[in-house]
Amino acid sequence: MQEHLFKVLIVDDEPEARKLLRSLLSEINHIKVVGEAKNAENALFQLVDHYPNLILMDINMPGKSGMELVQLIRKRNIDVPVVFISAYEKYAIEAIRSEVYDFLLKPVERCKLKKIIEKYQRMNSRDLPAKLMEVLDSIKDESKIRINSKHSYVLLNPREIVYCTSENGYTTIYLTNGKTEISNTSLIQIKNKVEKHNFHRLGRSFLINLDYIRSVNKSTNKCILNNDGNSWEVFASHKSIKELLVNGFNYA
Repeated sequence: MQEHLFKVLIVDDEPEARKLLRSLLSEINHIKVVGEAKNAENALFQLVDHYPNLILMDINMPGKSGMELVQLIRKRNIDVPVVFISAYEKYAIEAIRSEVYDFLLKPVERCKLKKIIEKYQRMNSRDLPAKLMEVLDSIKDESKIRINSKHSYVLLNPREIVYCTSENGYTTIYLTNGKTEISNTSLIQIKNKVEKHNFHRLGRSFLINLDYIRSVNKSTNKCILNNDGNSWEVFASHKSIKELLVNGFNYA
C-alpha cells in the first residue's frame, strides 16, 4: 500500500503554516507528507531525498523565493507540479506567468485544498531523481557545504568554521558566532569538503581555519584562533605545531 501513497512536500518558512497544511492533508486519503522545508535551498535537498508527487509552497521566503525555485526547476524541464500558497492575491498572476499549476490563498480552505490534491492524485506525477539532482547542483550555494548531524544536517559556509575537532566518532564544529555543531561527519570528510578553502589538518584530531589564527607557539604547542572578540585555544603535538610553522606560517 505504501507505494500507492501520493507524496507531498510542504515548503513554507512559517512553522504554523506547515503545521496547518500537514493537519489538513492528514484528512485526505492516500496522502503522505514526505518532508517539510523552510526555504528553497532546503526544499531542493528534500526534493532529491523524497521525489514528491506535488509541492505545496509559499512564495515569500528568506533567501530564494518560491517563484525563483520554480523558475529554476522549469529551466531544467522538470515537471514537478507546484501549488503556490500565499496570503497575497497579487501573486496568483505571477504564478500563472510561471506556469505554476495552481494557487491557494491563505488561510487555506480545507475543501479547496482537497480538490486540488485530488486533481493531482488523478494526474499521478512520476519521479525524476536524476534531473532533480541536476537542479540541486544548479541552484545550491556553492559557498556552503552540507554537514550531517545525528538526525538531520546543517548548511555552513566554510568561513563560518573556526576549527573542528574529532572525538569518539563525532566531530565538534566551532563557529565564528561562538556556537558549536555536533556532526557524525568524520574529520577527513569535512576536510575534503573544505579543501578549496584555507584549512589545515592539525594532527589527527583537529582541522583549523588558517584565516583565524592569531598565534602559534611551539614552546607550549598551542595554537590560538580569534574572531570578532571570540578566542579559542587548540593544543596539539609538538610535531603538528612544527609542521604548521614549517608550512610557512610565521607566528610567535
